[in-house]
Amino acid sequence: MRNKFTLLLLFSLFNTNSFSQQFSKISKSVSDYEYKTDTRKVRKDKFLEVRKKLDTFGRLSFINECDTIFMLESSNIENGSIYGKIWCSSGTINYYFLDGIFYFDKTMLFTDYCTRLIQLWDTATIRHEERLNPAGITPNNIIGTRIIKKNENVEISCILFKDFFLLERDR
Repeated sequence: MRNKFTLLLLFSLFNTNSFSQQFSKISKSVSDYEYKTDTRKVRKDKFLEVRKKLDTFGRLSFINECDTIFMLESSNIENGSIYGKIWCSSGTINYYFLDGIFYFDKTMLFTDYCTRLIQLWDTATIRHEERLNPAGITPNNIIGTRIIKKNENVEISCILFKDFFLLERDR
């Protein structure tokens, strides 16, 4: 019985470590892709650093079996916070990171409509919405990302857009 428990524990640790290494590699690939495609102009990627910290909490294990992962990420220049949403068919996490502390699933950080457009990868409608329904006078920039895992390879798509909001639809 003790040997079975030890084997189960080792298997669990191996899978967690394997997932963490896989997510870390994917996250770094996303960061490199954003910089290479001018989605992000600054070499140092604060979103990557936050995703690395998020990974250490073990809150992303739900994406292990998913073949397509979506992310929305943004920041608040005034207070230095980073906020995001990572999801796939088996789960979702919303996070807000401020002064070294994570806050999880406290509020809806992105509208359901914005999330749906990213999941459909409808970039034409996203561009239309950011022009037609900007969120305030100076809307925040949002990076939407789609990651498709194919065996050992990943296909990454990113879009940088201005936040949008329509009261009748998004409240």
